[in-house]
Amino acid sequence: MGYEASERKIYRVPDGWVEQKRRMSRWIAPIMALFGLGLLFLVLWPRVNWSRAEDRRAAAIVAVVIAIGMTLGALIGRFSFRMKSLRWESFSVELTSDELIRQMDGQETRIQRANVKSIREYPRRGFLIVDNMGWQIFVPKIIANYEDFRERILTWANKTK
Repeated sequence: MGYEASERKIYRVPDGWVEQKRRMSRWIAPIMALFGLGLLFLVLWPRVNWSRAEDRRAAAIVAVVIAIGMTLGALIGRFSFRMKSLRWESFSVELTSDELIRQMDGQETRIQRANVKSIREYPRRGFLIVDNMGWQIFVPKIIANYEDFRERILTWANKTK
């Protein structure tokens, strides 16, 4: 499959990928909360003298404080994940004959082929393209048709030299 100079190709995350991550995140927070409370129970049980009211009260206060902290952490984590998933829904990378354009979260970054300083491939993560001014575009391996992108970006890079 040759690379045509006039061909424009847009790469996005696969359909359903963001929704799959959202479904998974719905279960992670309760599972982690149950795990944390179970761990708390295992740590407190042998250290508390349950026959004394003071110790029972102190154990209850510690358990409530930790449970509140875990609940707040789960809420903050869900909010952060929701914001990240919105960014990934808008992610796209367009490869043309003379520039690479990344759009994400309403912002656009363009790198001209003539100004490319380096293209690095990280085998487990994806590509990092850097231009002479320091602008960077990272293209993760999660995009649909990653192998096609890999072939095109390497061909694109060889034409710059």
